[in-house]
Amino acid sequence: MYPLLENDYYRNQLCTHELYHRLQKKLKLNFNYNNDHMDNMDARILIKLEWLALAKAISEDKKEKRNDFLTDALIFRNYRRKLYPGKDTMENKFEIHEGLAGYTGHKICSKNNEEFKNYTLREKLMYWDNQSYVRSFAYYSGVLYGYILDQTNSDWNLTLTPNSDLGLITQKAYNINLPKKLENAYERSKKNYNYEEIFQYESDREKKRQEMLTAYRFRFTNDTVLILDILKPNVSFDPRTLIPLDTLGTVYPTIKIIADWGILQVNEGGCLFDWKKAIVTAHGIKQENSIIKGDGWEIELNENWKLIRETKNYRLIKDE
Repeated sequence: MYPLLENDYYRNQLCTHELYHRLQKKLKLNFNYNNDHMDNMDARILIKLEWLALAKAISEDKKEKRNDFLTDALIFRNYRRKLYPGKDTMENKFEIHEGLAGYTGHKICSKNNEEFKNYTLREKLMYWDNQSYVRSFAYYSGVLYGYILDQTNSDWNLTLTPNSDLGLITQKAYNINLPKKLENAYERSKKNYNYEEIFQYESDREKKRQEMLTAYRFRFTNDTVLILDILKPNVSFDPRTLIPLDTLGTVYPTIKIIADWGILQVNEGGCLFDWKKAIVTAHGIKQENSIIKGDGWEIELNENWKLIRETKNYRLIKDE
């Protein structure tokens, strides 16, 4: 559990966000998704352009101008999805799951529409420079689309399903026609949204990302590791930092896992985690009583569990 925020508004918003999650199974809006493509350079550029266009639409009072911004946002959105066929379903599920939780928190905690608008626009500061968008982009997108759809005075939120597309709902609500040649439209529109600055930032990030991926691949495939089998884990992590590692899984730079064998706390070096097993480097591994330590991590071991060496790697097994 993370400590609650000191700011009254954001503390209430977070609690309302989590209360929404308690209702999701009942609403049949609780499901799994994988948006690893959002760690790629072009996907990150396109989501940033989409956010900027949506923010401009929210700030614009003139109907025609607002619809122009919404059109651009949907061009960026649909072009990204064209580059990654089949990922539209995954993005939609994430936006319904976490995006609407964030929207609900702001909607309920804002005193009026103007305050809701201000907090929606301010939300950009929390996500723009995130190390990873894989498990974070929808938190912001959902709030943006939720605010925009609320301005239509429709019951858009009463007919949602796991397959609902907030972009498509917006397109229909505002009667927007998209151009057939998305790539051409993208090339025209991107110049109006600080594209060059975004491209430079993301290009620099991509170089660093590739270096980091190389280091992680070596750590988890060549070095000696500790392999932790996991059943029904209780997990806490920062969704803004996740790093997809090809077909190997996802690296969580920091994570806390509570499992039947004990508690793992990773503070540095990362953990390769897929909800069935966790892998950490075994470099520098040592045990003292019920505490096992390695480079950047520590395990508080439960009774009747022990650490063993299996040829190259380590594992925890139950001591029968």
